[in-house]
Amino acid sequence: MSEILSAAVPAQVGCRSAFEIVVQCRLDDPGRPVDLGCAIHDEDGRLVFSSSTAHAAGSAPLEIGEQTVRLQVADNRLLAGRYRVDVYLLADGGREVLARQVGAACFDVPMGPMQGGVVLLDHSWARGPTDNGEVQLEDGPLFSFDVDRLLLQPGESIEIEAPAPPDARLIVELSAPAGPTTLRIEVAGRLLHQETLEDHRPTGPLAIPLHSAFQDHSNPFLAQAHLAPSPRLTPGRLTFRFSVEGSAAGEFRGPHLALPELGVTQADRLPFDRVQLEAAEPCDAHCTLCYRSYYSAGFKGPIMTADSWDRMKPFLSELTQIDLGGWGEPTLNNRLPQMIRDSRAAGIPYIIFATHGNRIDAALAEELVEAGPTHINISIDGGTEETVARIRAGTSLAKALAAMSHLRSARERRSLTGPRIQGSYVMRTSNLAELPAFVRQVAQAGGDEVILRNAIAFGPDDFEEVQHEGFYEVRVDTERRDQLLTEAYAEAERLGVSMLMVGPLTIEQRFSGCFCQAERSPFIGGAGDVSPCCFLGHPVYRVTAQGEVVNHGLLRFGNINETSLDEIWNSSAYTRFRAQLRLGQSAECRDCPCLFLFTRNPDEVRQGEPAA
Repeated sequence: MSEILSAAVPAQVGCRSAFEIVVQCRLDDPGRPVDLGCAIHDEDGRLVFSSSTAHAAGSAPLEIGEQTVRLQVADNRLLAGRYRVDVYLLADGGREVLARQVGAACFDVPMGPMQGGVVLLDHSWARGPTDNGEVQLEDGPLFSFDVDRLLLQPGESIEIEAPAPPDARLIVELSAPAGPTTLRIEVAGRLLHQETLEDHRPTGPLAIPLHSAFQDHSNPFLAQAHLAPSPRLTPGRLTFRFSVEGSAAGEFRGPHLALPELGVTQADRLPFDRVQLEAAEPCDAHCTLCYRSYYSAGFKGPIMTADSWDRMKPFLSELTQIDLGGWGEPTLNNRLPQMIRDSRAAGIPYIIFATHGNRIDAALAEELVEAGPTHINISIDGGTEETVARIRAGTSLAKALAAMSHLRSARERRSLTGPRIQGSYVMRTSNLAELPAFVRQVAQAGGDEVILRNAIAFGPDDFEEVQHEGFYEVRVDTERRDQLLTEAYAEAERLGVSMLMVGPLTIEQRFSGCFCQAERSPFIGGAGDVSPCCFLGHPVYRVTAQGEVVNHGLLRFGNINETSLDEIWNSSAYTRFRAQLRLGQSAECRDCPCLFLFTRNPDEVRQGEPAA
């Protein structure tokens, strides 16, 4: 009988530190591949993290007999508290549980209240104010304190004394893990910001001018005006007080002071840990979902050369994820399997790419699976040949499903649990009725998961296809949409196929963070040009929430064929861009739909998965 013998974790785990779950298990011959999974639950029984050996790059199934298995938990974002680890032996891609041990191990994340510590930096800017009231700045650090996170219980508070110029802004993200609770921030005894959160959703980054605490709020006209810094707030040391009131804990994430024009902090200087690299810029499909259909007909970019890829190799071992896709079709690059092998050899946990799948025959499927990607996402967007031909001209539903079958067969011949085979579906008015059938087709072809995405409007004609509310000024038949989604989810559960919704159906009009994670991930085009993301690496037009067609042009900070990637990443221009993005002040990103139409909320995106 297969069984779990023991599990061990460190007694204490620090926030954002990597740790290991070591499991002893015994496996009898089940006649099929088996992998090990773990789930971490908080004290209230909520799932906060899950993973399995199936998600490890190049991982093979467990062996027969007694063995030790190590599961890595990297960059955890667990709040302070006690956590329970459950361990499972899983067969048939997780569809059957052969053995389980609930509460196999427990560990604690220490209560701060301050986690990450306060970084106080000396400043040389306090030379003003000058006659016109401005503060003179000299070279040196541009922030005075930088905290990883403050976690406070109801009634608790903490004070930080730090130098502060009068025109500085406090950058902070608020969260109530259990809610509801009220978080307060005061400066020099004056209320700077207060917000009551009803649930655990974070607010997104807030940029709060310090001088707003000193405005005359008794005058409604002055309260609404953009006032100059109050003369009562002069350069010097100020006391900041963070406190929580209510029935639950509150969290202040990453509070730090920054100048709005130059606000580069330590966080903006962190090295990148993931990369999106375009193996091939050209594409042999003509999809209506792509910006090229509107504005870049006949666009032909280069396929990444072996020399360009060689310049990437020194950085591979530092990455947690590499995405070998972009706007192009990666299978046009004959070196794609070797790029995957190099990434796997470097130990990258997540190696992914998206493709239309029509070029993946049995031979290429064998080569790709042997190379060892963790996820292959096949974009299809329809449940009939007619719909696929209309939305993704130049591709075939039958060929895409055949690619899934080839990949599944190649995986099973090697007794592997990866790569995870995904079918991608952009929800549109004209294709949503076919979603339940698409789920059945993915299951029959051997796919593991269906990825649902919100539609981006690249032209005004796309408005009528949108199925989400709150961003574009459109009316959506939500009753029809929700009924079809319910049917699709029921089919997925019946057939054992996972469903992952990458984005909310109702969009909140607030800065919610970059889905592309441009603050930690550069985009490298096929020619080697380095940009923040694929939208700014190509001449992408897009439609704003108000219906205006905009194009911010290309934003490139260098080329890896001329300058090393780390030099480009650490350049002053690129670093300043990341600071502006974090502040919500990047002109290139301000109206980008990727800030709203997709999400990284851990309750809506499965823990432990890479960027979809």
